[in-house]
Amino acid sequence: MRQDLSLVLDNRAANNKPGMHALVIGISAYSHLPKASDGIGDPVFKMGGLASPALTAWKIGEWLRDPNTLLEYPLKTLRLLTSPDPQEIISGHPDAQSNPPSPATRDNIQYALRRWRDDARQEPNGCTFFYFGGHGLRADNNDAIILAEDFLEPDWTNLDRTLKFLDVINGMAPNASQAKISKVQFYFLDCCRNKPADKNLTDLDLARVRGTFLESGDGPDLRTRMAYFATVDGGTAISRAGNLTYFGDMLLEAVTTGASNGLEPGQPHPRGKTRFPVTGPSLTQFFERRRKQRGLDPIEAAAIYGRSGKLEILCWLQTPPLIDITFVIADPELREDALVTLKSDSGLIIQVQQPVQNGQNLFKDLPMGRYEILVRSISNVVDPLTFGVQYITPNSPDPWLLSLDMAMPYLSGGVT
Repeated sequence: MRQDLSLVLDNRAANNKPGMHALVIGISAYSHLPKASDGIGDPVFKMGGLASPALTAWKIGEWLRDPNTLLEYPLKTLRLLTSPDPQEIISGHPDAQSNPPSPATRDNIQYALRRWRDDARQEPNGCTFFYFGGHGLRADNNDAIILAEDFLEPDWTNLDRTLKFLDVINGMAPNASQAKISKVQFYFLDCCRNKPADKNLTDLDLARVRGTFLESGDGPDLRTRMAYFATVDGGTAISRAGNLTYFGDMLLEAVTTGASNGLEPGQPHPRGKTRFPVTGPSLTQFFERRRKQRGLDPIEAAAIYGRSGKLEILCWLQTPPLIDITFVIADPELREDALVTLKSDSGLIIQVQQPVQNGQNLFKDLPMGRYEILVRSISNVVDPLTFGVQYITPNSPDPWLLSLDMAMPYLSGGVT
């Protein structure tokens, strides 16, 4: 068997608990496309090189193998294939001398996929993680054509150095030859899913896309698989030269600081973990919030829960996710000279002096938790009014409406 050059971390012998097997691929420098710095596309597909996906993949790999990352399943293997552009090396991707990357050619991708699946077959109670960043083309719904580094290799058909994303997902299902495989699977596809620019190529012959696995699932499929696309079918993913892709940047923010709704108040957390799990639904909700804030095209999430609807956890945040709390004072007489105080159960106290706006007012970048809002008149010093205690998460409805008919006298003692 040939050497697996993509395998950059191997903890299989050190841990006998169910673990995670990760495959991360990022392609920026395409062998047969113009360089990103050239600013032009090839004559057929009108594509040029990129300068963002390889760096993004490298950063995701660093996050996965960081000992401070609280993965739900301990990382057992990490396979990493990157083809960086020179601009990414300047921005932090290792160069060929200090840490030679394994190029993401179609042959190397194929071999890495096979070995990745072999490991997943040994971990039926474990988890898999897949990320691809690079060029992609439209296939069918819930699918995309992934372009390898040697896409448009001379003397081959134009789709020979490609693969279909659904081939990967379907090939990771149980089948007659191997009934067991990791039942929790996370997929992140960071590429375009649009048609080629050339009008003569709008209907690609998908039969020319090289197959990935010889067999697909043919039995009961008990996997919980979650797939996240950087764009909807027919859309365009956005990258930034020498920086992370927009989707990759959101993904890393999600798994380090943002994408958790927290455990329910009073719910105990597992030993060695925090109260802030990152789950399939919390990722979907985070991506939707962020892409709206940044004015990006819609992101597609396809989650299939095969284990009685169980919400599988990818990782745990080290600290509470940051939230914004908006409030509206409905009554003009309360709003005119209001002093608004926000109190948290952690002792955080923030005050807003007048004037309070007619519309939404904002407390920004606060840790998720239980909060109480107090309002009193500055000109008429009386006991403040409270509007109750709320447990505020990233998905709490906005805004917090403050109306006199909802107010109660404040009893000292703070949030309880």
